[in-house]
Amino acid sequence: MNKLFYRLTIITITIALAFMNFNILTSEATIKNEECRVKFIAHRGLSSCAPENTLPAYVLAGKHNFYACECDIQETKDNEFIIMHDDTIDRMTDGSGRVSDFTLKELRKFNIDAGNNVEKYKKIKIPTLQEYLYVCNKEQIKSVIEIKSLSKRNIKKFLNIINEFNAEENVIIISFNKQILENIRHKNSNINIQWLADLNKENIDFCSENHMNIDSDKGTVTKECIVYAHDKGVLVNVWTVDESEMISTLINYGVDFISTNRTNGFIGNS
Repeated sequence: MNKLFYRLTIITITIALAFMNFNILTSEATIKNEECRVKFIAHRGLSSCAPENTLPAYVLAGKHNFYACECDIQETKDNEFIIMHDDTIDRMTDGSGRVSDFTLKELRKFNIDAGNNVEKYKKIKIPTLQEYLYVCNKEQIKSVIEIKSLSKRNIKKFLNIINEFNAEENVIIISFNKQILENIRHKNSNINIQWLADLNKENIDFCSENHMNIDSDKGTVTKECIVYAHDKGVLVNVWTVDESEMISTLINYGVDFISTNRTNGFIGNS
């Protein structure tokens, strides 16, 4: 696939979105941007308004001025990278089976048939990593890539794709798999990495020692640990937070990033 294909795909999505009116701010608390230093990340794109991990969800995240949008990558049978949270396509498409059992060409035959407002989109496909990065560039939004599966032999290919889209300075790589992150750090000393782990002193120390930041479940976050992380030079991302009250609490704690499915009135940060 070439960049002309990506452009045509995004133009089609943009036209479709122009005819849609999402009232996504009406019932959500407003947090004034000038009072907020936290950077907000659209979890799987703006997944409260469009099917998760699809190009429309990422376009919407850009249109609503999120700092970044998050995706999940899986490897295909022929060593390509597609955007899908689950290791099967059952939940989100009209097909069935494990991602790793299909080639990219085979996966492109299926349609996304689940997710918020899916009825507003016709025959949307599982995106590739390249298409996702193209949207991020076009919408001028940073990319957060959660690695669900990535074999050691394909790390170089993965990093080359990021470089192809001039995305190294605008990407954050996240994963629960510490070994994958260590392998990526070994190959690239500069790329931004966040380890998905509980927020505690032991994990913060590991991140500090390995030039990483940390991405933690909201249930493990305390103000004391955030202070400790900052003292160690480690930034703190918190997932996945949709409640306005919890967002306000985390802002007061001093977190650096919040991943969310919703806008919550904070959009407009940079």
